[in-house]
Amino acid sequence: MQTILPGHTVSDKDAYERSLSRKGPAVVADFLDGSGDFARHLRRLTPMGAPALRCWADWEPEPCPLPLVEALDAPEADAHDESDWMVRALGRIRYRGKPLQEIEKTAQFLAPGPQRPMDELPAWWSHLEPAWAGNWQPSGPQRDGQRTGRARRDILAAVCADIHSRPLTWVSGTVLGLSDHEEFTKDGKIIKEPRKARLYRDRGRAILAALGVWPWTLASQGKLARRWREDRAYMCSLECWAARAADDLRAEINKTGRSLSALSRARGG
Repeated sequence: MQTILPGHTVSDKDAYERSLSRKGPAVVADFLDGSGDFARHLRRLTPMGAPALRCWADWEPEPCPLPLVEALDAPEADAHDESDWMVRALGRIRYRGKPLQEIEKTAQFLAPGPQRPMDELPAWWSHLEPAWAGNWQPSGPQRDGQRTGRARRDILAAVCADIHSRPLTWVSGTVLGLSDHEEFTKDGKIIKEPRKARLYRDRGRAILAALGVWPWTLASQGKLARRWREDRAYMCSLECWAARAADDLRAEINKTGRSLSALSRARGG
């Protein structure tokens, strides 16, 4: 049995289903609290080297892993194609028929680290420094809507709303720098529906779903239900992904151990 989340030991889907049927949906709610920041749990359960993207906003103390549970198939175009999976995958995505812009920068934002040797997917490395220092928004004047690139702003909006559980009004003002959710009258400030932030979040959800990122890829076009965190299918998918990643890590450790033993024998150690 492997401990994937604090206080719970599960080994596979069947065992997890039995645990849920015995203890009820509260088992999921213990960890998938709709009012809390789930990033802290993702950081704790993601094995080193797991297939995952990362999102690091400057107000967060650490990056947040984004599990690749169903990575988009993005094979090399030909024998001379030297691009990595992240660039190829982003290049294959279309949102409402249009390709994404600034693919190289978006790839650095989501996957600045090494690739996994077994499948060349981005590898999670928790203490890797970000691709740039300081604030994620470049300094100096920028064209409207271009401070971090459209796709990166979309992804930040989705991650902050769905994983960090930030209100859309907060995402609108703090993440996106918008003000359409505010109206000033003689009676003071009125908070309105953050429509533009909702559009950014929905585009980010669709991009992450297309890439195969949990939890968005489990919902059609990434459109998560309001109480998605209480759906056992999401938790089971995450647990199975973490278990496979842990197996991959053990296999790599064993492979390294065998190589060291062989080297030691060759040297007469």
